[in-house]
Amino acid sequence: MEKIAEISNRILPLLFFLFPFVPTFMVVDRLAVGYIYFSVVCLIIFILISYQKLYLSLDFFKSRPLLILYFIFLMWQLITITNAFNFIEGLVEFSQYLTLFISICFIAFLAPGYKRISLFFIPIVILGAIETLYSFSFFLENYTFENGIARLRELQGFASNQLFNSYAILLKIPILFYLIFNQKNKYIRFLLWTLFSLMLFMLLVLASRSSIYCFIILIIILISTLIFQSKFFSKKILSKKDVLIIILISIFTSGVQTFLYQNSDDLSVINRATSLNDDSTNYRLENYKEAIQGIIDYPLLGVGIGNWKIMGIKYASSRMESYEVPKHTHNDFLQIGAETGILGLLIFISIFISIFISIVKEIIKKEDKLLPLILFLCLVVYLVDSFFNFPRIRPYSQMNFFIITFVYSWMISQTTKDK
Repeated sequence: MEKIAEISNRILPLLFFLFPFVPTFMVVDRLAVGYIYFSVVCLIIFILISYQKLYLSLDFFKSRPLLILYFIFLMWQLITITNAFNFIEGLVEFSQYLTLFISICFIAFLAPGYKRISLFFIPIVILGAIETLYSFSFFLENYTFENGIARLRELQGFASNQLFNSYAILLKIPILFYLIFNQKNKYIRFLLWTLFSLMLFMLLVLASRSSIYCFIILIIILISTLIFQSKFFSKKILSKKDVLIIILISIFTSGVQTFLYQNSDDLSVINRATSLNDDSTNYRLENYKEAIQGIIDYPLLGVGIGNWKIMGIKYASSRMESYEVPKHTHNDFLQIGAETGILGLLIFISIFISIFISIVKEIIKKEDKLLPLILFLCLVVYLVDSFFNFPRIRPYSQMNFFIITFVYSWMISQTTKDK
């Protein structure tokens, strides 16, 4: 019976990552479906762990500042609702954050049940492979050498948005690296390197500028780690061979994408990455200016959680067309600041600082520093996504934060065992 409970507890966290395969029920925006699904998963987990008489203790939360800070952020949201123009909108968005909080609590609670982190990484990489192959199949169906392929809706994959799909694939690349670096079998390594090539190719085809920049940042971090690891660490983290292969594959894949898109200059990776003066960039800059002004006008409580889509209209009215409203600022930090005030923004930022502090502690204390490095790369991906997009409230994007939470909690549990 204990063995069955142990196996079920390892399966339970993975249920959150089955969301891409949940039917859309003919809706265009999967947001509501996502929160209903996460709520059902939370209910299942609650029933099963309660049956096993397992409970989240106060010590559990104390050892994971991320959860405490997220809870404080929730409480501050309730306060800002009192200042909201539309109380119901605030309550709806608060309920979404509450669902996410309960989800990450259960994920953090179940993570220590895994004996090896690779047992979690393998299904996550399989999910990344499915996401990639699904989008790649549409690329093969629609690509022509004469015209390349436009940023079709079909390329959005399971995510229903190309930005979400890009970052869903991108965050799994560091996890794929972890499996490659720890794999000795040359045939499996070849298979994993091939998967990396395909994931990177689809990342370039999806043509999200910020995700391309983010990947470049990851490469710079890896190269910097390789250069300075002998100076700061007694045991090397990365091998020159692995980093060189990553660089060569990246150059080759970029060349292939550029060649295939030579008749569609605006979508080739080089032109896409270097072209900043366009409508998309200008739209974001306008959003940023308006959100900053909102923070200046409402510094204490903001406009109320979930209310920027309403209050932001007065800042964007001069550039609005038809029924378009500034629902998202395309920068989670600025939107949180505008909706919850400066204090709310600081609490939100502290959530990520707590993860970073844990990474630094692990790097200092642990002999094996590869996992903290991989978690840092995942954190960088999520932060870049948050800076240019709006993953904070999108269920598909929050799966990335679930992965970070799982690794964070598992890493802390291993440190606790060592004491």
